[in-house]
Amino acid sequence: ESEVVFVDIDGNRYKDYNGERYFIKNLDGSSEIEIDSSCTQIYQYAFYDRDDITSVSIPDSVTSIGERAFIGCSSLTSITIPDSVTSIGGNAFEDCSSLTSITIPDSVTSIGGGAFRDCSSLTSITIGEGVTSIGNWAFGSCSSLTDVYYTGDINGWVSISFGNVTANPLSNGANLYINGNELVTEANIDTATSIGNNAFYSYDKLTSVTIGDQVTSIGSYAFSECTSLTSIIIPDSVTSIGNFAFEYCTSLTSVTIGEGVTSIGNYAFSDCTSLTSVTIGEGVTSIGSYAFRNCSSLTSVTIESNYAYKSATSTLACGYLLQYATEVRVLTSCIVDSTNSYLENASKFTKTTSEDELYYIYTKI
Repeated sequence: ESEVVFVDIDGNRYKDYNGERYFIKNLDGSSEIEIDSSCTQIYQYAFYDRDDITSVSIPDSVTSIGERAFIGCSSLTSITIPDSVTSIGGNAFEDCSSLTSITIPDSVTSIGGGAFRDCSSLTSITIGEGVTSIGNWAFGSCSSLTDVYYTGDINGWVSISFGNVTANPLSNGANLYINGNELVTEANIDTATSIGNNAFYSYDKLTSVTIGDQVTSIGSYAFSECTSLTSIIIPDSVTSIGNFAFEYCTSLTSVTIGEGVTSIGNYAFSDCTSLTSVTIGEGVTSIGSYAFRNCSSLTSVTIESNYAYKSATSTLACGYLLQYATEVRVLTSCIVDSTNSYLENASKFTKTTSEDELYYIYTKI
């Protein structure tokens, strides 16, 4: 096992261990810190609660910033993270309440949970395209955050693994920019194979989304509270729609769910109060609890799934799909037992037309 050696340089203490040199702490009480170029890592709690520090210079020899390294540095107004850094630890800059902007270089791949939590003066942040994961609460309570700049494209953004809704800086009501200063209002997802959890959570600038046929899943909360999104077509390649995926998309008027979708998550379209029509593709075998709850304008429903048709016997099993429906079109192939009409028996609908080539049509009694 390697010997631990402590080294003091220019008023700062370092620890040498296993070929790495860690910045441990400042010894002379200086408010402006310059870390030596021999340092490779900033140790956890290195500047813990140093509310007198105003600036820290990090050399490009540093590869990681440890957990809680700068937590509570309330006088720190700016910091430059060099492009040698690959990871930012959990709560690293939490409660740096004077920090106004920060750039995370492309070299960084992970941002720990709570990393910038309660940075109440933070107004803008640049996130490098190398980031693949951001932990829970990373940007929680960043109440002044208005602008998020991402150096990758929209496919890279939706591929980031956001731990929870406040891992995504957009949860603070911020604008998202790609390609420099291009405000994201439309998203064309044409190379990513999945849309991750929380990808656009609470992003009210998004008006339209095009989902390519290479996408196989839509994560939980992916578009939750996207209040300007008006319509969505989910292609046949998608097999699952996560919990709360489109919850509170209050401008959404129509949804087409492709034939490949087998499961619709809990609350997936709950409280989409402008939704007037929806088509349930034939592949659906599971509709989560309250998936269409409080969709008070949802009067027209097309059912192409035998599961959804049979689920009409239970309000909860069909996710409140028919809560406000006045007309339901059912693919004739769904009705394998003509003597048992689930809609007529359980949901107080009556068949108003004879069978046509494809659909039966039912209206509310």
